[in-house]
Amino acid sequence: MRYARLVALFALAVGLSACSSGTSNPYNPAGNPATAGNPPNTYSLKSTVTVPNVPPKTGTWSFDISFVDATAGFYYLSDRTNSGVDVISLLGSHAFIGVAGGGSFVGLVPAGSNFSGPNGNAPIGNGEVMAGDGNSTIKVVNVNSLGLVMSVNAVNPTTGAAPAALVGNQCASATATVGAANGRSDELAVDPTDNVALVINDVACPAFGTFISTIAPFNVLGSIAFTTATGGVEQPTWDPTQGKFLVAVPATIANPGGEVDVIDPKSFAIVKVFPEPNNCQGNGTALGASENLFLGCSNAPGPLVIMNATNGATIATVAGSGGCDQVWYNPTANRFYGACSNYTGGPNVPVINATTNALVTTVPGSTGAHSIAVDPNTDTIFLPQRAGGFNGVTLFNH
Repeated sequence: MRYARLVALFALAVGLSACSSGTSNPYNPAGNPATAGNPPNTYSLKSTVTVPNVPPKTGTWSFDISFVDATAGFYYLSDRTNSGVDVISLLGSHAFIGVAGGGSFVGLVPAGSNFSGPNGNAPIGNGEVMAGDGNSTIKVVNVNSLGLVMSVNAVNPTTGAAPAALVGNQCASATATVGAANGRSDELAVDPTDNVALVINDVACPAFGTFISTIAPFNVLGSIAFTTATGGVEQPTWDPTQGKFLVAVPATIANPGGEVDVIDPKSFAIVKVFPEPNNCQGNGTALGASENLFLGCSNAPGPLVIMNATNGATIATVAGSGGCDQVWYNPTANRFYGACSNYTGGPNVPVINATTNALVTTVPGSTGAHSIAVDPNTDTIFLPQRAGGFNGVTLFNH
């Protein structure tokens, strides 16, 4: 393992050296004709990255959320089969570097995804990545040493009897959950200004979020209960303009079609609530330019929704996809992308022009392909898939 890691790191160093000259157009490293600064409108499968310890049989690999860290030059994938965070180079042939924290997470457990891990992940700097685990803990791993740095317990702020008004799968009993019974610590977002991460426990009673310092020793700073959520709580996104977290809540008592909660990282309180239009029931969130928030609507027929993150106004609806989970924004290309594996028209990846809010194209997806991240320097789409006898990360580009 150590020798393989050294070989991978050597390949990474060679890739860095080879890329140092650069080109005028990051989407045309080979000098292919295209408008400078704008990627072409078509994508095709360019390569695949095989994940170790995963049998080449469709449906046997369990993974969750992914993240492109362009600063560090890595792609991170929460891999439950390997019980850790997969680290893949963004450069050259996209070498598989290793599994950070491998064996430290609970992995795929018989109780299913609600208690499996890792789940959501995000980099917090200094070569460290924070990821939610299935036993209501949040783990910090180092992507250089591939070791576990710290494990932190999520904190449910509700004790004793659950709120009487709350209905939904997270409150099947009348008593608030505690400890590992809170289920998975799931998706998260990082506030780099205040060095705070918000990590969501979506299947607890009630669903809640934990605010954790991203600086060692990673103290818990506070928590928040989503007492009106009736279908869990999904992906948060950091909004640097407002200095707030934006959190997708697929359904609440007041807004059964979903809402976006705006949360203060200092007071740990919801300061605004925006109902989602068109029964979106949003899972994913991705913030583009001018406070345009892209919602990955879980409503399978769609349409997808782009709303104003400051006032909740609907900016656009985009037909052609739905049934989405994670979504992404590439600021270099100014495009939105979605992992929409449950779309009624067939699994796909919508690519949306974030200026015109028009659908550029769709990339073929597959059942269970609910995780997506995009390299801003090359516009390469990373899409983990279990399809056609292949278990691994598929890479789409121009």
